[in-house]
Amino acid sequence: MGIRSSIWLLVKGSKDMPERSKSGGKLMSRGYRVEQLEGCQLNANEKPANLPPEIIEEIKGKLPGISFNRYPDDGAKDLCEAYGTYAEVAPEQIIAGNGSDEILGLLIATYINKGQKLYTLDPDFSMYDYYVQQNEGEVIPYSLGVQKVFDVEEFIAKGKESQVDLIIFSNPNNPTGQVIEDQEILKIIEAFSDIPVIIDEAYTEFYGRTMAPYLSKYHNLGITRTLSKAFGLAAIRCGFLLAHPEIIAHVRPLKVPYNVNSLTQLVATTVLNHCHLILKDVADLCEARDVLYKNYSKLAPDCLKLYPSQANYFYGVCQLSSQVPETFAASGIAVRQMGEGVIRLTVGTASENDKVLEVLKKLKGMEKSNEKK
Repeated sequence: MGIRSSIWLLVKGSKDMPERSKSGGKLMSRGYRVEQLEGCQLNANEKPANLPPEIIEEIKGKLPGISFNRYPDDGAKDLCEAYGTYAEVAPEQIIAGNGSDEILGLLIATYINKGQKLYTLDPDFSMYDYYVQQNEGEVIPYSLGVQKVFDVEEFIAKGKESQVDLIIFSNPNNPTGQVIEDQEILKIIEAFSDIPVIIDEAYTEFYGRTMAPYLSKYHNLGITRTLSKAFGLAAIRCGFLLAHPEIIAHVRPLKVPYNVNSLTQLVATTVLNHCHLILKDVADLCEARDVLYKNYSKLAPDCLKLYPSQANYFYGVCQLSSQVPETFAASGIAVRQMGEGVIRLTVGTASENDKVLEVLKKLKGMEKSNEKK
């Protein structure tokens, strides 16, 4: 039996997930159905390899030490200390959560009430919209197409004009893989000194840069992180808020008790104590990403435009909106459909990336065949 994988497809009429309209940033509802495939899971930006066997054995050895009849440590003290050591941030400036999704929900619940405005990029992580909708707020999107250079002055001007209450955006951007430079982010933090500016750094390990050194300097700066990507711990759902103490003081009271279970705390803390081992393949994944893009550039099928990325995925615009994802699916590769004519493709193992190249060759061959007709 091969690996079970999923392609997420748009379904009209569901209210499970929000999607921005193309006019004015209003929220529309978006739902998903799952089509099961045999093959490569390149649709969720997961790390392609499981934990090293020696780490798994260490975790197994610690399981008898868990008091399953007791609630977990509410403050996740050991976990926050371990992550603080890794991130070089004081533990008291960290809140652990059930994935960074929960942390984002806490932040938006803290700062967005009915009628208040979240300022973000378009496109960006859809969960921002979801939580704003739950709190009856409004999303103000700043359009950031893959062919548009980010204009920090324009971004600031629009935010000021819109009188926004909270800023959140991912860096590297999810789904485009583009980045905003540190100095531009600092301009935003300083220009909006009266509201929180939250940088979603879910993919920071693939980029190699972070705003964490500025946390103590700027009272309005916060950072969200996850162990689901570079650390390969998507199964346990563990994320963090790193922030100035002023933000921590506002957000912590809204955290539900015992939000990070004992198993997650044990596994995450164990893994964080072996950062050097867990993250040593990140450079290899980045190299594989760059090689895959270089090979794509040589083929350059007209029907699929992939863009350079600083994360572990590529953003693709399809000229033949149905033919491209269908060709991937027929080859047993699950890609994420971000909407009509747009896909996101995760960098996988060497063999999975080779299969992607075979699909690209097939698409190129289909183009040549159509030209002859």
